[in-house]
Amino acid sequence: PGHGDTSVDSHLNLPVVNKTAAELSKMEWVPFKAAIDAGADAVMVAHILFPKIDPDAPASFSKVIIGQQLRGKLGFHGVVITDSMAMGAIAKNYAIEDASVRSVEAGSDIILVSFGYETVKKIEQALLASVKSGRIPESRIDESVTRILTLKRKYGLSDRALAVPQIKGLNAEIRSWRKAVGVD
Repeated sequence: PGHGDTSVDSHLNLPVVNKTAAELSKMEWVPFKAAIDAGADAVMVAHILFPKIDPDAPASFSKVIIGQQLRGKLGFHGVVITDSMAMGAIAKNYAIEDASVRSVEAGSDIILVSFGYETVKKIEQALLASVKSGRIPESRIDESVTRILTLKRKYGLSDRALAVPQIKGLNAEIRSWRKAVGVD
C-alpha cells in the first residue's frame, strides 16, 4: 500500500494508518489495483503499519497484506519489492535481519537495503539460515526466483557482463564537454 493517509516519513519512523482493508480499497489501493490490472510487473510495499488489517507487522512483511490482499484480493502475480530495510521505520523498531526473513515468508521477492554492506551480509546469512532450518521452504525461494527470472526474460536482461568503461577516456570526454560549455 502507498503512504496515502500518513504524515510520518517511513525513512525516519514507522507510519501507522488506522483503516480497514475495505476503507483502503476505496481510496489508497485504487491506483495499485489500476496498475495491476494494466499489467504492472512489480510493486513496492511500504513500511506502514495497518493495525486494523495486521497489528503484528508492517505491510513490508505482513502475510495478510502481501499474501491475502496484494496477491489475493488485488490479484498481483508479479515481483514484490520492499522499500529499504535500512529505513527508520524498520531499523528503529525491528531487527532488520528478522524483518527481511519475515518479508520473504510473507511473499516479497526482493529485499532492498539502501546502504551498509555488513547489513546486507547479515540479511543474506539470516535468509540462508532460515532456508537451511526449514523456516522458509526452498519452494518459497523458487517462487521468487521464477518471478524475477520471468521479469528479466520479459525485458531481455541477462547476467552477461557489460563492457567496463575506460575511466581515463570518460574523464577526458567530460573535460572536453566542460570546456565546450565554458565550465572549467
